[in-house]
Amino acid sequence: MTFYREMVKAIQFYVHAFRFIDKNRLYSFLLYPSILNLLAALFVGYLAWLTSGWLSNAFLVKINLSHDLSSLSNFLEIVISLLIKGFVLFFYLKIYRYIILIFYAPVYVFITEIVLCKLTGVRHKFHTRHFTLAIFRAMRTGAKNFFMEILLSLCVVIFTLTITWLLPLAPIFLFIVESFFFASALADFRNFYAQLQEKESHELITHHPGMVLGNGVIFNFLLLVPLIGILFAPLLALVASILSFDSIDKKGEVYVPAIS
Repeated sequence: MTFYREMVKAIQFYVHAFRFIDKNRLYSFLLYPSILNLLAALFVGYLAWLTSGWLSNAFLVKINLSHDLSSLSNFLEIVISLLIKGFVLFFYLKIYRYIILIFYAPVYVFITEIVLCKLTGVRHKFHTRHFTLAIFRAMRTGAKNFFMEILLSLCVVIFTLTITWLLPLAPIFLFIVESFFFASALADFRNFYAQLQEKESHELITHHPGMVLGNGVIFNFLLLVPLIGILFAPLLALVASILSFDSIDKKGEVYVPAIS
């Protein structure tokens, strides 16, 4: 299956995720995680506000703009302050995504198990050890992907600053990097319950980059929707990821099942 077709199917799985939640009446299971998502967003937003204010003030004092041309100085101060605050907000958005994956791992592991039980019709007996292993693997995968995303993002920034004609494309490259790594961490929630080792999970994910990237891209766009995105985008992305990877047949093809 082509990269483009997988991305299209990833979009379709978001529609099917919503239908799946509605069909199986999973709203009550998603209510509390959505509140936790909001609390994480408020916490990160508060940190971003404090950090951006401190950094912009410290930088403006450091460069000590001359006030001989007060209008120009005020304009430059506003532009510099906005750029610094934009950069800080961008960084804290990354932190918000991985706070969900790492610190809320027990909640998302539980949701994964509920979704798979509804999807397959097989009810698994709860095992504390299995549940704990799933949590630690999710936390480990989230931390590893966060490190890799930051590392590659820095490489993209350095590379585009070196080859200046690529600089306008830097936001697109960064968007692709963060979309892929976040969605691949989501996919591993389902892959653990499919009894795939971490190496096998990684191989499966890299064999379907279009589907993974498509999931991450839609998630990032949904995250921009005020309040609704913060509350429900991570949960919808998780369900879409579970449905998409559970629909890979033995030949490696992805099919979109009919969910009425």
